[in-house]
Amino acid sequence: MVEFSDCVSKSWNAPLDGRPMFVLWRKLLRLQPVLRKLSRPITCINITLDKAREDLRQAHSRLLHDRMNPHYIMEVQKCTKDVIKWNDMEEQMLRQKAKIEWLRLGDGNNKYFHASLKAKQK
Repeated sequence: MVEFSDCVSKSWNAPLDGRPMFVLWRKLLRLQPVLRKLSRPITCINITLDKAREDLRQAHSRLLHDRMNPHYIMEVQKCTKDVIKWNDMEEQMLRQKAKIEWLRLGDGNNKYFHASLKAKQK
């Protein structure tokens, strides 16, 4: 999150000359590639998670052949931590997507939708 704030403020605070609307437009255009660069790691969460799971499977198979090897035990522990980390990141991403989709589709201007929004704000 610190990296996001630093990149945005660095791009936004760079000086520009011109009318206010032109300056705003140019700053937004300048900010677009910065934000895209930051979002790239998020798009490959599924690929990284699949790779981490495959690494864990391979580490388990190596450990099955030599159960007393401390290197294999440490490798399984490391791979397990990686899989847990990437699972959590994928879950967080899916929650955010579901919330955005619910807000986009759920507003039928009905009583249930507004009551649930009020409950979430409390």
